[in-house]
Amino acid sequence: MKFSKSHEWVACEGKTATIGISQEAAELLGNVTHVDLPVVGQEIKKDQPAALLEASKAATDFYSPLSGRVTAINEELKKNPSLLCQSPEKKGWLYKIEIARQEEMDFLLSEKEYRSFVLGSFES
Repeated sequence: MKFSKSHEWVACEGKTATIGISQEAAELLGNVTHVDLPVVGQEIKKDQPAALLEASKAATDFYSPLSGRVTAINEELKKNPSLLCQSPEKKGWLYKIEIARQEEMDFLLSEKEYRSFVLGSFES
């Protein structure tokens, strides 16, 4: 699993990436009440809005950490949006893409690097 500094995670299997939000982002969001996901087949660009997450604390755009074509969405989130905060790095994944630019993975952090980054951010 790799992470972005904006708190998204990516898990790759070959050319397919599963994407979601980190535990830290879920804690900041609070209780998620609604999730608007991209459409299967949609082309998504890195750092562009790909989903909308509505929570008790705020509504926020989710920016994609990678470019690619959406191959699946987590249908369970439509029925149970709170799953995003209950299990953000496992069952609460948002969507899967076929990666368009493998080199974009080079800009993501390892889990250890991300956890150090988060710790440093909270200490500042």
